[in-house]
Amino acid sequence: MPQQPKPYEHRTYTHLQLIAWEHFTNDATKPGDEPKVNPTRPDEDANKPPVAIFDEKMAVDERIRLKRLYAIVELAREKLKNTDSSKTLKIFMTPEFTFRPWKDASSKAKDDGIGKGNTYTREAMTRIISKLRELFSHENYRDWLFVPGTILWSEPVKTEKSTILGSKLVDDYAFFNTAIMFKGGAVNAPFTCIHKHAVSDSDKVDASKSAEKNILFKDLLAKKDDPKFSMIGHNVLDTDGLRFGLEVCLDHGAKILKNAVMRDYFVKQKGEGPCVDVHLLVACNKAVEPANFALYEDGYFMRVDGDLGVAKMATQMARGYGLLPYKSSSIFRCVPKNEMPPEYAEAARKAQQAKDASEGKPAKNYQDPEEYLGELPVVNDRPIYLSHLDEKGQTLLDPAWVEKPTGALETWAPEGTQRLVAYKPQPFTPVKLQLP
Repeated sequence: MPQQPKPYEHRTYTHLQLIAWEHFTNDATKPGDEPKVNPTRPDEDANKPPVAIFDEKMAVDERIRLKRLYAIVELAREKLKNTDSSKTLKIFMTPEFTFRPWKDASSKAKDDGIGKGNTYTREAMTRIISKLRELFSHENYRDWLFVPGTILWSEPVKTEKSTILGSKLVDDYAFFNTAIMFKGGAVNAPFTCIHKHAVSDSDKVDASKSAEKNILFKDLLAKKDDPKFSMIGHNVLDTDGLRFGLEVCLDHGAKILKNAVMRDYFVKQKGEGPCVDVHLLVACNKAVEPANFALYEDGYFMRVDGDLGVAKMATQMARGYGLLPYKSSSIFRCVPKNEMPPEYAEAARKAQQAKDASEGKPAKNYQDPEEYLGELPVVNDRPIYLSHLDEKGQTLLDPAWVEKPTGALETWAPEGTQRLVAYKPQPFTPVKLQLP
């Protein structure tokens, strides 16, 4: 008799572990070969056999991408089976645009869940979210938190178009870029979803079609500083005594989590301290901005980026900080000022000297850090300091293991652009601050 899912129960964790599926999401990719996996769930009638989660009636594009993500998670779970602990919360993250459909110009595209502008339909988006929750509600994932990138989808709308004879309403669309974050292991485990605000040309979308710019969705996607903003608390998920904050790409640069969510919502409305325990970022070509971390000391910042150029980088410049280690996924820890590695600033000084030499300028020693670093940003009168080192001085960025997916798990991706990376578990004690 199949085991029925258990309800969500509070768990206590001593360690956090980032597991990142690094893959290319700059542009739409073909769904690729279908992985040979067939996950099931218990039937509502406990006397009946398990029910397959996927069937042939489901649209091909979304079914293949969902199966691939499930198979990647199972690959990670298999790799962890000899070292895993129920006291370690696994945080599985994938880049922005993980769910972006392949271009399909056929008249049958909408029936297959693909809408205008190379987006999923609302119905397809709903199915994807439903299936993700269903896939990972099994007890095997009770100690996992899932952040499976974003889903690019659209809603049909009417827009006004000027003609020689006047104006008329024409069929159009507005797109959303939606991220979800949820705890695994139970059908009623904590869950939230957020919609990205900022749009970039590098997103390979028509920015004028963003739902952010459409008056029809004003109540749902109001400006981040609007006190009536209905989604403002959704960037935060509380589970198991931990508070997670999530941003999507350019929203990190706009301080959506730190200012709009943590200050305006949790401070002003709930009387709670403006911090999260773990700040998460899913992106496709977004530099880390430490001044925008919604963290206090000992909190963690974790990210994964789907830009192909980022995968080839070793460092990034952060104003006021210096050259930070940079790759497709990473972890940083918030620390006291005296624990921020001096190598960040020193690397920036040497880079500036090299730049001067290449431009034929006289050699300069640069005694004043602001000459080559810029001024350290101070947001809300509180500077942020970070480190890629743990308390023992060991780097957080050396993976525990790296796996390169093969077979149907790699055929869709440009060669050499994806890895499954598990970082070492990090000790952690949550911080909860109540305001007086």
